[in-house]
Amino acid sequence: MRFTPAMLSAARRQHFELFLMKAFETLHPGDRPLNMAWYIHAICQALMEAHRGTEKRLVITVPPRHLKSITASVAFVAWMLGHNPRARIMVASYSQDLARHHSNQTRMIMESDWYLKDFPGTRISERGNRALELETTVGGVRKAVSVGGSITGFGADIIIVDDCMKADEARSPTVRQELRNWYDNTLLSRLNDKATGRIISIQQRLHEDDLPAYLLEKDYRHLNLPAIAIKDEVISIGEGRDHHRRVGDLLN
Repeated sequence: MRFTPAMLSAARRQHFELFLMKAFETLHPGDRPLNMAWYIHAICQALMEAHRGTEKRLVITVPPRHLKSITASVAFVAWMLGHNPRARIMVASYSQDLARHHSNQTRMIMESDWYLKDFPGTRISERGNRALELETTVGGVRKAVSVGGSITGFGADIIIVDDCMKADEARSPTVRQELRNWYDNTLLSRLNDKATGRIISIQQRLHEDDLPAYLLEKDYRHLNLPAIAIKDEVISIGEGRDHHRRVGDLLN
């Protein structure tokens, strides 16, 4: 069967995994196509539950260099704004440079020809096209923030927390406590609606007392993807499919 451009566009709107593959191609022109490993499907499945609102507090733990930021902080944000250009999304990272980098990648996707065709109702406003803040023509926003920074005056429907601690700072009890305080007293207060607002934390584990551990104490749902499996488990990868992971299995 030959797929027309219109069919591919409709498929990307409906299936985030296909959108992610196209986004990866845009961000890495000339590279091999993205290999959709089972764990990427698992991450996409968890993000879809958050998008639908069936999961409002989510922690995803995955090692570095496994596409977590491009998936959750870049492509997923662009896809959500495509479906709801009025959405207000905040993405928190440990540094302003990293926050700016991910914001630029989201902009690159949203300004691509294929995205403009896939989501004709979503456009970045000229007045809202800034390094750390992308605003749509109908008031939706992707706001990038760094840990410790001020977020006064901005309310979010969805908050994404992406690696909010540097690896070399994780050993400091003071830094870990400061991050927890910032999360509780600053970040959480930015949800527009505590009942329907969603929080997604996607991070690498750095310490037994790091932010993911703190969130798990609050009964956040946990998708745990360690580099080496520490137990046998069945992990949902979407559309009724599961991946059976055995002790000792490598993630990739």
